[in-house]
Amino acid sequence: MKEETRIGSSISGIQTTRKSYPGHSSIILSEMNVMTAQMHHIFIDKPFGKFIFVDIGISGEHMKKATREHMAEVAKKMAQIPFHGAVDGLESNLAPIVRAFPTWSLREADGLWCAAFVYYCCREAGFGIPYRPGECKTCHLAACLGWEEFALSDPRIEYHKGAEGYVPEAGDIVIYDRVFENKEHDHMGIILEKREHSFLAAEGNINNVSGIIRRSIGEHIRAYIRIPDGYQYKAE
Repeated sequence: MKEETRIGSSISGIQTTRKSYPGHSSIILSEMNVMTAQMHHIFIDKPFGKFIFVDIGISGEHMKKATREHMAEVAKKMAQIPFHGAVDGLESNLAPIVRAFPTWSLREADGLWCAAFVYYCCREAGFGIPYRPGECKTCHLAACLGWEEFALSDPRIEYHKGAEGYVPEAGDIVIYDRVFENKEHDHMGIILEKREHSFLAAEGNINNVSGIIRRSIGEHIRAYIRIPDGYQYKAE
């Protein structure tokens, strides 16, 4: 992929200010980011900007009919929080994402959570999908391969191989090959906006931090997945 542009950049880049106090290394969020965090039930311990996550229950927003448009809105908000693993001396704040996978831990998830971020956004947008559908023979949906197995085996879900011949829309899921490592099923995210030769995507685990990134449409695109509006999984 020739062109990648980080929108909003890293933890210290999205309207935050790093300050040092005796015995503390912390980030101070802008007023806008504080409001965004509070909207998603994240308590910010002032003045040191320490994130403390609490259980996120089902609100009126989550009870809306699941749509791809809504999922793109949710993914954008979640990417901008930002979620992160253990980076810049900060403790991981991935607990809400990892909690959906009962056999997983924060330590195991660190640096490996792009697919789990997608799953978290799907659930927050109202799509009813178990963390390991019966169609996933190899792994659960914290792995890109699990998403591919799921999409290929459920006839209600569209799976479009490669970058040619398909025009992605907001709320579609994209799987990449060989973005960070030289292997298939390397990374994934959620499309926010299609442009002429690129798109904006919300992604988790961009160097262990979530964010919004512009990616060129090219050889790194493995597949697009489109979950139909209103989708609720039902095991046979």
